[in-house]
Amino acid sequence: MIHAMVATLKGSLTWTKPEGSLESTRDFSKTYDRLRATTEEFIKLEKEGIRESKRLVKESSGHYHGVFKVLLDSMIRDSEKHIELLEFLKKNLKKT
Repeated sequence: MIHAMVATLKGSLTWTKPEGSLESTRDFSKTYDRLRATTEEFIKLEKEGIRESKRLVKESSGHYHGVFKVLLDSMIRDSEKHIELLEFLKKNLKKT
């Protein structure tokens, strides 16, 4: 997918449609199907990670002067950011 993204960006910058870009004339429907499924799995994993981190926040309250809570809260926000990006990808894949 990274290769396709790079090829697409290169094509946009040079006003061409290089082989392997997301704008190529090839049929990517199977690739998009796999990407949609993989995106869903990543979203599930991130949500599971958030649940587990929130559980750990409660259990580690007060340990090491609250540093674990700070780290876990940061990890939760990071996962929420990942979910937002994945949801954006999933939404845009539905259009193809």
